[in-house]
Amino acid sequence: MTRKKAKNSDVRNIAQKKDTRYADTVEACAGAVIVDADDRILLVQSQKWDGKYSIAGGHIEFGEPLADALVREVREELGIDVKIVDWLPPSEWITPQRHFLFTHAVCRYDGDKDAVKPCAEEFQGEPAWKTVDEWLADTSVLGDGIEELLQRYKVWCSRTEALAGWQRCLADFDNYKKRQAESAKTQAQYAAQDLVTRLLPVLDNFQASVAHVPAEHADSPWVTGLSYIHKQLNDVLAESGVAVMEVTVGDVFDPARHEAVHDSTNASERAEKEEEEGANKKDSDAPQKIAKVVSQGYMMGDKVLRPARVVVK
Repeated sequence: MTRKKAKNSDVRNIAQKKDTRYADTVEACAGAVIVDADDRILLVQSQKWDGKYSIAGGHIEFGEPLADALVREVREELGIDVKIVDWLPPSEWITPQRHFLFTHAVCRYDGDKDAVKPCAEEFQGEPAWKTVDEWLADTSVLGDGIEELLQRYKVWCSRTEALAGWQRCLADFDNYKKRQAESAKTQAQYAAQDLVTRLLPVLDNFQASVAHVPAEHADSPWVTGLSYIHKQLNDVLAESGVAVMEVTVGDVFDPARHEAVHDSTNASERAEKEEEEGANKKDSDAPQKIAKVVSQGYMMGDKVLRPARVVVK
């Protein structure tokens, strides 16, 4: 019932009286089980049930959506706005005079408790907030149908908690599968990196062999076969994600990607270069540049497998 409808001074037994608006029809009603952040349920002493505790709710008007009717009834009877969380299974109550079909919803209210102002034509006394078990501890204070409604709410809580636990398990299992897949991928990468690192000296030897072939033997069958094997090895490494590090003379020396080595010139030339380098140390802010690439470096993705060996100046 709403503030506008309840005008009869004798409203205690209104539920037992015949309302001509619903003659020979089933009366559809919506009720709200209002809970706060601590899962305490709001009940108020009802005029219709001789001062026993009941919920807010009332008739659904013709053409009015169910959710709109429920929110409207709560606003009219308690002066607050609630958020519908879920719908409970419907129930019915049949007397010789009336046939009610009740649809109840679990509603959340996180606002100020002082804002709850029960309609005096519907309720009496102050609003009471208790847990479902506290209300069920003394069912004598509950209006007709409220005990059954609270029991259905308890079942809903159990199912909701079980569903949330099942969803958490699914999420945890999904995260576990992702971690396992990532771990397997990482282990495969480490295994591939170890194998590739051990093959790099072989690749260096192939490159050195091909680079030092005399010109008169460049077109010989055995040199052609050696070059083919060298290409095969490079192709296999490329398929594994291995790439030659791009390093050219004149690049800035990067200790994360390059390894500085001495030039393979004679000792006297090296001494002269070291003397020149010592003289130039005064300009400490000048970046070191690559003067010569001694051996290639290799990358696997973003990881440096082997730094390029370079001579810097």
